[in-house]
Amino acid sequence: MKPGITSSGLQSTGLADIQGRLLLARVVVLIIVGLLVVRLWQLQVRDGVYYRNLSHDNRTRSVVLHPVRGFIYDRNGVLLANSVPIFNLYVELGDVSDREALIGKLVELLSLERSELTGIMDTHAGGTPVRLKKGVSLKEAANIE
Repeated sequence: MKPGITSSGLQSTGLADIQGRLLLARVVVLIIVGLLVVRLWQLQVRDGVYYRNLSHDNRTRSVVLHPVRGFIYDRNGVLLANSVPIFNLYVELGDVSDREALIGKLVELLSLERSELTGIMDTHAGGTPVRLKKGVSLKEAANIE
């Protein structure tokens, strides 16, 4: 051994080095966790309303499906079949806050009875879309939107 260096001195220097590295690792982990907490706060609290509206707009949208086939004629040129747009009215009961107001408005817009709408809504759970009317006319669909 070199003069002036003892084995206990090497151990204490090595231990101090390890403790320094552990302190640095702790600081880095705390900074990363702090950044994650700040980002979580930004997404949940500051921007929460924006993302909630974006989610709702993504869930409720009209989808236009163009027919694959056109008109079908027989050999004499007589039209046998054509494409007719059909609209169905669905409601997600979980999103309805005032069920009676919705029923009243739909009775005005559609040719349905109040008791029929109430019966349909009462027999279904709140998490799934419920079909209220099949074959809604184009005019009725425009009035509802």
